[in-house]
Amino acid sequence: YFAKLAGVEMVHIPYKSTQDATNDVLAGRSHALIVPNVGAMPFAHDARIRLLGVTSPKRSPFLPQVPAIAETVPGYAFESWFGLLAPARTPQPVIERINAAVSGLLKDPVILQRLASQGVEPRPLSREAFGKLIRDDYEAMAKVVKIVGRTE
Repeated sequence: YFAKLAGVEMVHIPYKSTQDATNDVLAGRSHALIVPNVGAMPFAHDARIRLLGVTSPKRSPFLPQVPAIAETVPGYAFESWFGLLAPARTPQPVIERINAAVSGLLKDPVILQRLASQGVEPRPLSREAFGKLIRDDYEAMAKVVKIVGRTE
């Protein structure tokens, strides 16, 4: 997706882990990688790796010196998120209790600091808003599939 929008040729190497991919960049066996903030944050101040861009539509508050790729490749955005899912028939009161508990945890300064150190920006959502996020991401990924020409 990035290569197609940027007009460059890249070879996708399916590594087993972000660490394996990072090790190959550090060793000079690979030229670049796209990783989530969690994988990039340990190298934010490491002279051996240069952070070229973040995949979110805007600059990350955790890496403000690193431009968003969209600043040079218009239309590019790829965000990841963490979420909790439950079976469809989970009773609404249970969902509400879990949502309230997680939302409470995401106000704890210790947890917020730990997440920030990993480049994670918490955005607690209601059940409805989370459902909309999933639907919107599904639509966005369908567009990515069309852009890259994949059909299987």
